Amino acid sequence: MKYVSFFLGIVISINCFSQNKYQSKNQLELIHFDNKEAYKSFSLSETNIMNGVIKKANSVALIVSKPFAIKIEDIQPFLSFSCGWNEDKNAKDKKNSSIEIRFSNDGINWGKWQELNEDEHSSNTKFQLVSQLVYAEKETRFYQLRIQTNLMLKGCIIKDLFLNFFSPGNVPSKPNIKEEQTQTASRTTACPCDQPTFINRTGWGCTQGAISYSYTTVTHLIIHHSAGSNTSSNWPAVVLSIWNSHVNTNGWADIGYNWLIDPNGQLYEGRGGGNNVVGAHFCGFNTGTMGTCMLGTYTSQNITDTARKKLIQILAWKSCNSSINPIGTAFHATSNLTLNRISGHRDGCATDCPGNFLYQNLPALRTDVNTYINSVCNATTIADIQGLEDLIISPNPTKGFFTINIRLNSSKLMKYSILNSDGKILYTSGSKQIGSVFTEQNNILDKYPAGNYVLKIMLDNQSLVRQIMKQ
Repeated sequence: MKYVSFFLGIVISINCFSQNKYQSKNQLELIHFDNKEAYKSFSLSETNIMNGVIKKANSVALIVSKPFAIKIEDIQPFLSFSCGWNEDKNAKDKKNSSIEIRFSNDGINWGKWQELNEDEHSSNTKFQLVSQLVYAEKETRFYQLRIQTNLMLKGCIIKDLFLNFFSPGNVPSKPNIKEEQTQTASRTTACPCDQPTFINRTGWGCTQGAISYSYTTVTHLIIHHSAGSNTSSNWPAVVLSIWNSHVNTNGWADIGYNWLIDPNGQLYEGRGGGNNVVGAHFCGFNTGTMGTCMLGTYTSQNITDTARKKLIQILAWKSCNSSINPIGTAFHATSNLTLNRISGHRDGCATDCPGNFLYQNLPALRTDVNTYINSVCNATTIADIQGLEDLIISPNPTKGFFTINIRLNSSKLMKYSILNSDGKILYTSGSKQIGSVFTEQNNILDKYPAGNYVLKIMLDNQSLVRQIMKQ
C-alpha cells in the first residue's frame, strides 16, 4: 500500500507496507528549513532568523510555526507523535536545537507546550536525532511547533524536521490471550522453565508482512523502560505506536524490543522472527542480546508487582532456554564490555534507561530470577524421591486453607516452604522427623491474593515442588 505524506502542503506518496488497513492512520511531514518557500509556509514568527538563514551567529534563534491541521480523519484511541531531525553539518553537538509541540481540539484553545526529548534508544536511525513518543487525546485536530535553534551559538540552525502523527485505530485494549498467545520455544532439559503466555503481534495490531531477520546466540538479557506514561487505557495501542515510531521515524525494519511488558503484567511479543532474533535496542550492540522493555517511566518509582513477576518469568525462561546464569557476568563481544548477564540499557552506553529506580533494583531482580528457576521451575516427580509413595494437596485450587498428605515407606526429615510466583518465601515450617504417614493443615494463603503459589517440600536432602492455585 502507500502512506499519504504531507510535505508542507505538497502531497506525495511513499511505499511503506502492503496493508491497506494503515492508509488513514499516518500523517508524515518533512520540513526543509533551507528552502525559503517552504520555510515561509511553515513559519508564523521568528527571531534572529529570516527565510531559514540565521542573522546573528552568537544568538539563539526561535521559530514558531503556524497552526496546522492534523489530517487523520478518525483518531482512535489516541494520537501518538514522534519526530526526527537533522542539524546543520557544522553543528555536531546534539544540543543545538530544542523542539516543543502543543495540541488543540479546535484551533483556538491550546494545551501546554511539550518538549520533545531525545529517544534514548535511537541509535542507527535515518535522522541525526529522534524524539520520544508523546500522546494526545483522540479529539486532537491541530498542532503547533516551537523550535529554539543555534543553542551552541555556532551559527548553525536546524536543517530539516520529520513529523510522524499516528492513530493506532481500534486495537482491542484486552486481546484474548488464549487466541493471541503462541509458544514456539520449548523447555530445555537443564532448566524446565515454561515460556510465559503473551500477546503476539496480531494481538497488538501489527500487520507488518514478513521481512528478513537476523539471529544470534543470546548471552545477555537487557532491561529497558519506554520512558512514556505509566498509565494507559489501551496498552496494545501503545505497543503499536512504538512499532510505528521505530519503523517510520527511526527507519528500522521492525520494533526494536524483543519483548514488552505493561504495568498490568501483560507480556507482548515485540520484534517478529521468533526466538533469538536480533533486535534494535542496545546502543547498536544488539548481537548476543534479548531486549525487554517495561512500558512506562521508572526514574523515581519501580515497576508494579505484577509487571515484575512477568519480567522474572520471561527472564527465567530465556535464562533456561539459552543456558544463562542470571546472577553471573560474561564478556559481551559486540560491545567489548564485561556485563552482568541481566543488565540495564545504560550499561552499554550513556542513557538514563531503564530509569534510576528500576536500575537500582536490578541486583535484587537477578537474585529473584535465580530463585524462581531453582524453586519454581525445577519441579521433581514423586518417582524421583526415594521412599516417597504419595503426595496429595487438597483442596487445590484452594481459597486459602489446604492439607498436605504424605505417605512414605521409611522415616525422613521433612520441612516445607510456601513461595509466591516470583520465588519469594512466604512461610517455612520447622524441620521434623516423619514416619510412614504425615498430615498437616495450612492456612497461610488466607492473607494473600488469588494467584499461583509454590509448595516446596524437603525430604532429607531431596526436594519436591508443587503448584498451588488460590482462587
